[in-house]
Amino acid sequence: MGTIAGYLAPSTSSEVKKKFYWAFVRPRRTQRKKLNYSIADVYNLLGLALRENSNFNDVASKFQQGLEMVRVIHGPNNLHLAWSLRNIGLVHGDLNNLDRALEKHKQSLKMYQIIHGSGKPHPDIAMSLKDIGNVYERLGKSAKGLEKHRESMQMYLAVHEQNLEMNQAIHGTIKPHLDIARSLRDIGFMYDHLDKLDDAMDTFEQCLNMYRMIHDTEKSHHDIALSLTNLGGVYDRLGQLDKSLEKYKENLEIYQAIHGTNKPHIDIAWALQNVGFMYKGLEAR
Repeated sequence: MGTIAGYLAPSTSSEVKKKFYWAFVRPRRTQRKKLNYSIADVYNLLGLALRENSNFNDVASKFQQGLEMVRVIHGPNNLHLAWSLRNIGLVHGDLNNLDRALEKHKQSLKMYQIIHGSGKPHPDIAMSLKDIGNVYERLGKSAKGLEKHRESMQMYLAVHEQNLEMNQAIHGTIKPHLDIARSLRDIGFMYDHLDKLDDAMDTFEQCLNMYRMIHDTEKSHHDIALSLTNLGGVYDRLGQLDKSLEKYKENLEIYQAIHGTNKPHIDIAWALQNVGFMYKGLEAR
C-alpha cells in the first residue's frame, strides 16, 4: 500500500501537496508513536480524493469516512481522532463551510481536553482554541474570536513557562543555555501577543543577555540579531522610538557583519526598513 504521495494527481499544486502532507500524512512525532499503521487506508482515501482534481468537497467526504474507521479501530477518545477532527475542520474552512468547521474544531478541542485534562495547559488545547478563534473571526464574531485567541495565548504562555522551569531544572539557572534562552523568547512572544508589553520587554532583555553570553565568542549571531528585533518591536509599541531605533540599528549592524555589505540580503533589507520606519516616526513628532 503506497503513501499518499503516490495518489496525488500530477496537476495538484505544490501548495496543496505541502498543506496536506503536513496536515494529514506527517502528524507530530509524539502522536506518530501512538498510531496504529493499519489506518493507512485513511490516508489512501484522502489521496484518492485529492487525485480527483483536488476536489475539496470530495476530500471532506472521504476523510469523514476515514474518521469513522479511526473511531472503530482506536475507540472514541484518542489523539489521532482529535487530530483528524481538526483536519476535517480545516477542510471545511477551506470550503467556507464555517459552521461545520466550527463544529469540528469544537469536537477536536473537547477530545484534546479529555485526553490531556481540561485544567492542564497543553499545546494541543491551545492550538484548538486558536482554530476556533480563527473561525469565529471569519464568521464576523470578532469578540468571540478575540476571547478564544486570548485563551489560546494564555495557555501557550503557561506551556512555555513550564518549559522554562523544566529547562532550568535540567540545565540550572546560573549557566546560560540555548533551551532556556528559547523558552524566554517564546514567553516574550506570548506576553507581546497578550499586550503585556513591560513583561515582554523584560523577558526579551533576559533572552538577549543570555544569547550574548552563549555566543560570547561570536558577537554577530542570528540569535542576537533576532532578539534585538524583538526588543525593537516592543519599544516601538511602547512609543519609545529612540530605544527602538537603537535596537534596530544594532540589528542592522549584526546582519551586515553576517552577510556583508556588498551583497543584497533579505535580513539586511528588513533591518533597513525597520530603521527607516523609526526615523520617519521620530520626524513626525
